Amino acid sequence: MTKKATPKLHRWSITLIIGTPARYVGSVYAKDEAKAIQKAISEFKIKEPLRNRIVARREDYPSGLLMFPIIGSVIAGFLIVGWQLLTWLEKAVWDPVTIRTALSWLTGRTIYDDDLATGFFWLDRIVLLSVDKLPLALWLIVILPLVWGATCTAILSGRSNRI
Repeated sequence: MTKKATPKLHRWSITLIIGTPARYVGSVYAKDEAKAIQKAISEFKIKEPLRNRIVARREDYPSGLLMFPIIGSVIAGFLIVGWQLLTWLEKAVWDPVTIRTALSWLTGRTIYDDDLATGFFWLDRIVLLSVDKLPLALWLIVILPLVWGATCTAILSGRSNRI
């Protein structure tokens, strides 16, 4: 006894071309464009004269690809903490790793305060605080994933409402 595979439903953005700019009506889930338009007609109660002005655009986003930077950042943060733990077990001294430490290691030279100066007193204080005091692992595990997730969410939600 074999089961038939159910077709995957895609999300379609429905737009009504009635002027400039066109009007976003909503989203429907359907197998193809024609079925999305038919479903939009019934779901959004679009009247007969406007039915030939409906446009359906597929809205599937590669959300898995958007997760790679978050996953990579968190893994890198835990690897740094693991390296710090191993160093602590060997030397009995916790070796702090900050952004300044990472920048110095990446560039191969010491990073001074003047290299990070913006010219604005309070902004300089915030930059130096974040570079010198906050551990790199905190940035990689908490701050960067939150910023990346919020940015991607804002971009994708803004994109779905745009025409």
